Amino acid sequence: MSLTNVEVMRAAIEAFNKRDGEAFGACLAGDAEIVPVRVVLEGTVYRGHKGVLQNLAETFEDWEWVRMDPQDLRDLGDRIVVLGRIAAQAKDGPATEVAAAWLIKLRDDKAIRFETFLDQQQALDAAGLKK
Repeated sequence: MSLTNVEVMRAAIEAFNKRDGEAFGACLAGDAEIVPVRVVLEGTVYRGHKGVLQNLAETFEDWEWVRMDPQDLRDLGDRIVVLGRIAAQAKDGPATEVAAAWLIKLRDDKAIRFETFLDQQQALDAAGLKK
């Protein structure tokens, strides 16, 4: 039985929110790319299973906790767009919450690209959609 795109995305978000790198990685293809928010500052794109674990380790090195909160999921066949929020607590600072979006490309019930946007319209534009 194959999973729907929405089920894959929900499982990935649940694993991320629990800091479960193995479960998060299980939702991604072996050659997947993760493009986090910090790519704008650092230019870092994480690839493969090792990259998934590295991304999570680096994320939680700086943050006490981080939570993705999906609110609007749009299944586009081989892609899914998720509009929602990211909430986080810095280890040495205040909690924050911002609008966010994710564009996930899928192949064979696995995410092959997991890209985060802090501008929801940019994610919609990247997917060829309008808000």
